[in-house]
Amino acid sequence: MIKNISLFFLTTLILSSFTFAQKTNNSSKGFAGNLEINYSLGFSQFYGDASSSGFFKKFSGETGFAQSLGIKKHFSPVFAVGLNAYYGCVESHKTLNGSGAAVDFSLLGTYGDINLRAYVDFNNLFWGRDYKRKLSAFGWLGIGYGFWSTGLTDNTTGDYREIGNTVAGSTGGETYKKSGAVVPLGLGIKYRISPKWAVNAVGDFRTILNDDLDIWRGGFKYDQLFYMGAGISYYINPGFGKRKAKVKKRAPRQTTYEEKDKIKDEEPTTKPRPETAGPRKKVIGEVPIYDMDYKASNQAKINIKKSVRPSPDALLIVPAKKASAKGVVYRVQILAKSKKLDNIGYLRNKYNLSGDIYEVFQDGVYRYSSGEFINYQDALNHRHLLKNKGIADAFVVVYKDGKRIPLTKELKR
Repeated sequence: MIKNISLFFLTTLILSSFTFAQKTNNSSKGFAGNLEINYSLGFSQFYGDASSSGFFKKFSGETGFAQSLGIKKHFSPVFAVGLNAYYGCVESHKTLNGSGAAVDFSLLGTYGDINLRAYVDFNNLFWGRDYKRKLSAFGWLGIGYGFWSTGLTDNTTGDYREIGNTVAGSTGGETYKKSGAVVPLGLGIKYRISPKWAVNAVGDFRTILNDDLDIWRGGFKYDQLFYMGAGISYYINPGFGKRKAKVKKRAPRQTTYEEKDKIKDEEPTTKPRPETAGPRKKVIGEVPIYDMDYKASNQAKINIKKSVRPSPDALLIVPAKKASAKGVVYRVQILAKSKKLDNIGYLRNKYNLSGDIYEVFQDGVYRYSSGEFINYQDALNHRHLLKNKGIADAFVVVYKDGKRIPLTKELKR
């Protein structure tokens, strides 16, 4: 039974990871954004009336195999909600009764539950969000429903009772329950090995809200199970990017123009632009195009050789510049996303930015930065300028031959 359920849990995790990856590659995130699937293996220990040993002593024959499968939705870097399924063995040995007299009882069986949980990431809660953080701690509290099949044996007399039997000492024919509500509470740590994969270790303490799991009423009011395991997590469309600026969409218009040879020669009505003047700004729709920065003026000129040309209201897509500088350079990062940004025009318009915006794809993340300097102090001054323009998350980064490297104290000098 345990082997069959283990195979089912593993198959579900693998198929879900491939299915969701293929399904969401070409679609919007929707519910599948920031979704995590986790599977773990470990051991369980029982604590209740049919138990006398402590945590370490239970490793001498009072631990059973257990496993857990969960899926959770991250609504923010701090908070998540998910469903969890657990199944494992129940093994315990009681050698002393409440008065200290020697007894010999053995509890054996299986237990499983399904529960709803709320998760909190403590690192992001107390120390803020950090894109470079790999190790983090988290906790959860939930409510669910458990079911079990257990039996208790008195090894001295050979007496045996199990779920469904009449409660000892009962005169009304009451029987031992085989299910009930459960409250899981636990802590875990995870280490991110890539944007979509992580390894983790968890400690899960379950309180069953009745006293029938061990077929023994009295003493402990609630029966309890402790699960400790290690596992892996797969993330579907991970990452929280900044909210995109709203761009007003307009229906495209078509205008027909005469051929070039039919247009009358006219004297220019504007004076030549001085060579010393600053960069000229042309506006197509609501997106500013800078000739000096992006050299895209040819895209905005009217092609009078064609009979049809785009309307001034058409939105020109402005790509980010690919970073290819050699050696060590300093830049100021302004945005990081797990999905490529098709048009950076709104960034320039929103923050009134000038100069190139660089794009670097590394470790599964698209990073966008402004400015390029050969020393740290100039980059730091540029960061202050961007913060004054409203980019609160701007910070200095360093690249070597197009790859981002750690900003050490030596590089700051």
